[in-house]
Amino acid sequence: TTHYIGRAAIERQRAKPLSRRMVFLSIRDGAAWPLGSEPILHGDEIVGQVTSAFWAHSLGCAMVMGYVNGTPETIEERVGSGGFAVEIACRRFAADASFKAPLAGGRV
Repeated sequence: TTHYIGRAAIERQRAKPLSRRMVFLSIRDGAAWPLGSEPILHGDEIVGQVTSAFWAHSLGCAMVMGYVNGTPETIEERVGSGGFAVEIACRRFAADASFKAPLAGGRV
């Protein structure tokens, strides 16, 4: 069997535990207009960064996607406990976090 050039690097990376995870955050405050690259906070700690931002017309709020840093257990605990915010132009906006994209009507 022929191996591709990057196989050893991929195998080393797969052997390591994940250090971040993609989350969806909904920001219910209508004054929030995220653009991307904003910090994601949990309490007073910066735990990640927004990668994509958009207005969810079907939900009537701003949505962002971003990576939250930590061990898999820590990330699960943070998302389960709430307390997220996104800082936009030096102002913090409360955000609800989920591993799945929310659907219209508040369903996940």
